[in-house]
Amino acid sequence: MRFIHTILPLCLASSLLWGAQGVAYLNQNVTLSASSDGSKPTGELIVATSVRELGTQGEFAEVEFLGYQPQGSQLVYERMGVLMVGYEIIDPTSIQAIEEKKDEYGNVWVSAKAKGWIPKKALTSEKKSVITAGKNLFMERCGSCHALHSEDEFDANVWPNIVEGMGEQAGLGKGEKDLIIKYLQNAR
Repeated sequence: MRFIHTILPLCLASSLLWGAQGVAYLNQNVTLSASSDGSKPTGELIVATSVRELGTQGEFAEVEFLGYQPQGSQLVYERMGVLMVGYEIIDPTSIQAIEEKKDEYGNVWVSAKAKGWIPKKALTSEKKSVITAGKNLFMERCGSCHALHSEDEFDANVWPNIVEGMGEQAGLGKGEKDLIIKYLQNAR
């Protein structure tokens, strides 16, 4: 019995650590490809999204993204009910449905995953550095025309529309808008 009390916690701890290995974050928007040379694009993974690194081949890493897709949408979100885009689908066959779930409003979300290849240089082990880059861009570009909004002024589902609406006036490209949105959605 003493053996079980000693070994069981060690086994649980090692399984938790093993499950956490391979988690990385995107430091930029990047095309997900079905091939290890990047020649068969299936979608776009969005900056600051977490992925699981499955392996590498040359300058490419095989990754897996898990998220939630509203029925019929070309977007897959990081969390159910939160408009935090993780993956934009180009090829609908790139997404594998796992199970359907309903949110508190009765909306159907499909738990789904996408797997493919991206350049290794698009990965980082620290989400904080990516979020800090978003904060710096927010302060630099959004504060150039008006006083900055407080990061907690709006919730995660409102920020995308605000940044999208103001992004053109601030001369922001898609990747820059995505970076600022992810910063604001993670600032709380």
